[in-house]
Amino acid sequence: MSTIQLIRLRFRHLDASEENRSAGARIFRERCTVCHGIDGSGGPIGPSLTRPQYKQGDSDLAIYQVLRDGISGTAMPRAGLPPRELLQVIAYVKMLQTHSSTDHEPEAPRLAIHVSSERLRAAGTNPDEWLMYSGSYNGWRHTALAEITPANVSRLRIRWIKQFDNTGATSEATPLVIDGVIFMVIEPGHVVALDDRTGDVIWEYKRPIPPDLPLIAGPANRGVAVHGSTIFLGSLDRYLMPLMRMTVKLSGKGWLEVPPMVTRLPGRRLS
Repeated sequence: MSTIQLIRLRFRHLDASEENRSAGARIFRERCTVCHGIDGSGGPIGPSLTRPQYKQGDSDLAIYQVLRDGISGTAMPRAGLPPRELLQVIAYVKMLQTHSSTDHEPEAPRLAIHVSSERLRAAGTNPDEWLMYSGSYNGWRHTALAEITPANVSRLRIRWIKQFDNTGATSEATPLVIDGVIFMVIEPGHVVALDDRTGDVIWEYKRPIPPDLPLIAGPANRGVAVHGSTIFLGSLDRYLMPLMRMTVKLSGKGWLEVPPMVTRLPGRRLS
């Protein structure tokens, strides 16, 4: 049996399974939304996947080859996934392709967030936000909140709790709070945006960490940074990544709009 026949046989089996389409959707959210958008409708780098025809072909095999090999001369890299996961992603992408954009519900107004240099210099003066690792440039890590006092602290109640499915890495990050959105590094390479009223996930981004990366004190990330309309993540393998231009809405659905640049920071591998 040829490789192509085997791929087709495996795909027919996976395509019939809603479980595998759901698995493909999970992989898509973790690996593809940065370029193609959270709903596959496209972004500044990747084209929409909800259109009826693809430039490289619409067959299962054509999509498989694009995912397996990437597209030379474009921003589309090799997926680096095992065959089963590639086929699961194909099942989800084909489902996206069958849904016309006219079938989507009307979008709610988007919440545009912009953090200027002046706003960063004034960080710490607004008790409703936390714009950098230490709260402000003075590094005090002190909040100006005055509503909680010795007289009323006993009346505090839990509004919500969010449990993360991290894999055991230590979480040492300080969340950023910007206009009602909490940007949090759960573990190295895993960033989420939460609605600060409910704890609901607006969007998330995951980037795998090389398993052979030499580390001195174990995997840890101290959080993200913000400037202008972009959230920045520094990875353990020396990449500085602008994750998004911050255009999100607080209704359980969000967008990742990524400027076309990823910077490799200088450094050398530890021996």
